[in-house]
Amino acid sequence: MAQQTFSGVPGAFTAGEVLSSSDMELIRDYLIAQIKEGMTGDTGEILPMIMDLTNNRIVMDTGGIEFSDGTTQTTAAGGGDITGITTAANSGLAGGATSGTPSLSADVDNATVAVGTTADYVLIQDVDDSDALKKSLVSSFLTGYLPLAGGTMTGQINMNDSLYFGGTNQQVVWEGTTADAHETFLRATDPTSADRIITLPDATGTVLTTGNPNDNILTFNAQTGTTYTLVLTDGGKMVTSSNGSAQTITVPPNSSVAFPVGTQIIVQNLGSANATLAEGSGVTINSKDDALEIDGQYAGATLIKTATDTWSLIGALA
Repeated sequence: MAQQTFSGVPGAFTAGEVLSSSDMELIRDYLIAQIKEGMTGDTGEILPMIMDLTNNRIVMDTGGIEFSDGTTQTTAAGGGDITGITTAANSGLAGGATSGTPSLSADVDNATVAVGTTADYVLIQDVDDSDALKKSLVSSFLTGYLPLAGGTMTGQINMNDSLYFGGTNQQVVWEGTTADAHETFLRATDPTSADRIITLPDATGTVLTTGNPNDNILTFNAQTGTTYTLVLTDGGKMVTSSNGSAQTITVPPNSSVAFPVGTQIIVQNLGSANATLAEGSGVTINSKDDALEIDGQYAGATLIKTATDTWSLIGALA
C-alpha cells in the first residue's frame, strides 16, 4: 500500500475557543488517517505510521522501527541462508554454510556428552518413530572409539580394575611376532563349586606346564665361594657348592627372603671339602640328629620349607 498523507494539521487553540467547522474537519481527517488508510489524493505531511484496520497491518514510513537497544530495522526480515553458527566454548560443534542447508560436525576430542544418571547410554530420538526414544550406546559412530563388537586395539591398555570375560569363548589369545595360523591360547576350566584364584609368584621365571616334559628339567646355581646365602630364585633349583675349603650355605629368614611354604632346594657338595647348611636369624632347620653338614664330595640333601621360618633337611648328612 502506498504511503497516505493528510492535508495539514489544526493550528494552536486558545482555552475556551470554539472550533470552527474547518478545524474539526482537519482533526477528523487526521484521526482517520492515523487509524485507517489516510485519505486518497491528500498531499502534505507524511504520516510516520498508518494502522490499516482493513488489511490488519501497520504501515511504517522509511524511518523504520527503532528498538530499545538503539538498533533500527527499516525492512522486513526475509528468508536467507545461514552464514555462520556460533556455539558455546568447548562445545565441540562447528560448521555452517553460506547457502543451502547448514551442516554441523562434532569434534569428539574436546566434546562432553552427558549421559543419564541411571544408565550409561545416550538417548537419541528417532524422528521417524514417534512411539518412543531409542537407546543407543555411544560406540562405533564416534570415530576413534572401539565398537561394541569386534574391533582392533593397538598399543598398551591400562586397566584400574578386573578384566571380566563372559560368553562361551572365554580366552586370551597371543599371535606372537609372526602373523600366521598358530596362536597361544590361555583358557580356564569352568568352575562349578567355588571361585578359583591363580596367584603368580613375585619372581621372574618360566611357568611350568604338564604339556612339555622338558619344562620340569632341573636348573642349577653353581657356587664356588666359601659362603653363600640362598635367594628367592633358588627355589626349585639345585645349588652346587665347589671349593677346596669348607663352604657355608645360609638359609635366610622369611623377613629377608619370603620363600613360599613348600619350596624345595637341592644342595649338592661337589668340592673336596664339605658344605654345611647354616640357620639364618630366627630360622630352624630340622634334620636327623640335627646334622647340617653334607657328608662328603658328591653327596647332597634337600631343603623343604614347612613353615614361615622352619625347614626340613633330608639327605646324606654327617
